Amino acid sequence: MKHPVFVLLSRQEWRQLIVLMGMVVVLTAVELAGIGGAGLFIQLAADPESMTRIPYVEDVFEYLGVDDARNQLLATLAALLIVTLLRNVISIIVLWWRLRFLHFTRRNLATRLMRSYLALPYSFYLRHNSAMMAKTILLEANEVVTRYLFAWVTLVTDGLMLVATMGFLFFIEPMVTLVSGAVVGVMSFAVAYGLRNRMRSLGALHRELNEKMFKVTNEALAGIKEVKVLGREESFATDFHKTASRF
Repeated sequence: MKHPVFVLLSRQEWRQLIVLMGMVVVLTAVELAGIGGAGLFIQLAADPESMTRIPYVEDVFEYLGVDDARNQLLATLAALLIVTLLRNVISIIVLWWRLRFLHFTRRNLATRLMRSYLALPYSFYLRHNSAMMAKTILLEANEVVTRYLFAWVTLVTDGLMLVATMGFLFFIEPMVTLVSGAVVGVMSFAVAYGLRNRMRSLGALHRELNEKMFKVTNEALAGIKEVKVLGREESFATDFHKTASRF
């Protein structure tokens, strides 16, 4: 994780991120257990005698004292339901921790920015627009976490689950997995590469319009007395409407 956005994380936030990665590993293992259990249940339902050809399964049933084919099928179904329930519970916990991590990171980043600005000498404020500093604290910190950090965390966590799942399926059906993975991978890369420049330009435009709306709002409300005297209410409202429409 060498993306510049991760440089902003403190040690505490890195620890929270590592815990999140650990949770994702556990969730991935349970997910793979669910996939394998579903395949086992379908195979036993179609051919109960196939149990003898599946490594370790017969030993497990023998250890549990389940000899009848019907009971073996019911035991497999019960285990599959337990794994599915466990997966859902862990998924909720992972989602909660991920949102908690992003919320606290956003709060801490905005607080560090606030402290940095307050530590600057008064002469700094004479040369810079306080409205832009407020925008950086209130909006830019949120943008960094929401648009960049969240995207990278999602990419890493979902990518880990995808790689593990594809590896498991490759172990079971190598050729089908290779063909399916290649088709999906090529299509995904083509879409991402084709939209790359467009997304960059939209991102730059988004930031520009966001700054303009903030500037118009601040000028109108901070100078409300002059706006009223000069009768420029509609001018500011129209300017804001045009910018917001493009936004």
